[in-house]
Amino acid sequence: MIEFIKQPWPWYASGTAIAFIMVLLLYFGKSFGFSSNLRTLCTIAGAGKTTHFFDFDWKKQRWNLLFLVGSIIGGYI
Repeated sequence: MIEFIKQPWPWYASGTAIAFIMVLLLYFGKSFGFSSNLRTLCTIAGAGKTTHFFDFDWKKQRWNLLFLVGSIIGGYI
């Protein structure tokens, strides 16, 4: 099974998976993308004290940080 995962996937398989995940996230009202992670990281660092844009509950965005970490690990593998 691990050999199947390590092989290069055709563009249409990965594109379909990405589109499915994106539509699923939009359906549940989640923001999708790495820019959301940058906003969350800036909030954790304390940027909400100076700018209203960064003043939100970052703990609700933990799933997005997990997405970022998973993308980095998946890219490495």
